[in-house]
Amino acid sequence: MKIKFSQLKIGFVLTMLFLFFTVAGTLLHEGGHWLASRMLGVPAEINYKSSSSNWDAFTPYREFMKLHEKNYEAIRSKKDFADKETYEKLRAEVSDAVNFTVWGGPIQTLLTGCLGVFILLILKIKRAPFSWKYWASIFLALFWLRPAMNLLMSLPKLILRGEFTEQSDEVRLARYHELHPLFISVVFGLIGLAVLTYISFYVVPRNRLLVFWASGLMGGILGFYLWFYQLGPILMP
Repeated sequence: MKIKFSQLKIGFVLTMLFLFFTVAGTLLHEGGHWLASRMLGVPAEINYKSSSSNWDAFTPYREFMKLHEKNYEAIRSKKDFADKETYEKLRAEVSDAVNFTVWGGPIQTLLTGCLGVFILLILKIKRAPFSWKYWASIFLALFWLRPAMNLLMSLPKLILRGEFTEQSDEVRLARYHELHPLFISVVFGLIGLAVLTYISFYVVPRNRLLVFWASGLMGGILGFYLWFYQLGPILMP
């Protein structure tokens, strides 16, 4: 079977777009954490793969740490101490603030994905001809790929060892909200897979489906490698 030049051209463009959105999705996700920190008045920084908040600049955190150091022995021995009520109040405030910043990343990612899905549904309802508007909306909707891929990539380790990544946003959020550690990962991941299925079988034209999948695989892997192992550490160390 001969591959038409137009298919190769579309495949190249889609591969480059998947590469770009792999990087953009990472930075926007971390930007969500950064924005949440700044909303609290906490200085924050972003590098090529993560974000960090300077909690020493957060007044409740400083006060909490002072009380923690002052009453360390009593806290370690689980004994009462004079400032315990204030200590517990500050601990809850700091915990809520940290949780708020953790939510920042997933919320940014999922809101972008929901915007893409919403536009796609409008285009389908209006029976709009397939055009660049569809592709733009598809790549926005594919922000849902992040939780879907996180879920799929965690399965081998979970099945073979019964372990999962404790430091992922979703696991940290689930523990904070006293849910099963994998609850949020599974819910968001399944929604992401449903979005991918909808895009693949109800949005992308059938004659573009194979090149869409192949481009997504190549662009995603290439973008991940180039950003996390080559360009990212140089451009945003």
